[in-house]
Amino acid sequence: MVELVCELAGIYGKELAGLGIGFMEEGSAVVEDIVVGENLSEERDRFYLDPVAIIEGHRLSEMAGLEVVALVHTHRTGATPSPLDAEGMLLWPIPWVIVDEADCSVRAWVVEGKSLRELSVRVLSACASDGSGYPNPGDRTEVTPLLTRFGGTLPS
Repeated sequence: MVELVCELAGIYGKELAGLGIGFMEEGSAVVEDIVVGENLSEERDRFYLDPVAIIEGHRLSEMAGLEVVALVHTHRTGATPSPLDAEGMLLWPIPWVIVDEADCSVRAWVVEGKSLRELSVRVLSACASDGSGYPNPGDRTEVTPLLTRFGGTLPS
């Protein structure tokens, strides 16, 4: 899934953004899928996630018995929050996952007080029943989807 996010961001031509849906397990957020939305920003290095995508992400997560556990977006180079990301993190106090388009590395961050704290990220698997490496949408029995785990205590 991380590779697919990188590929889509390259095609899209500006930051890709969406909501990570999944569940909490032992203080970690497990992302099972990403609901990607339109980036309404006119600028290449900024995102304004379409509110319809936010509503849809919450609706889909509830239908699947999951929850929104992260905000996911890309940067052209580097997976460190920008000053605008830091401001946004105050409004959305969930883990922010940043995928570096240059090397497909992934880092996650949360706000604690007035500071940013990096969370550990571990890619657990990326297997699809068709052998492509990408999860098949809606095929939860035959697919071990890409799972990204964020360690540490998450804000409630």
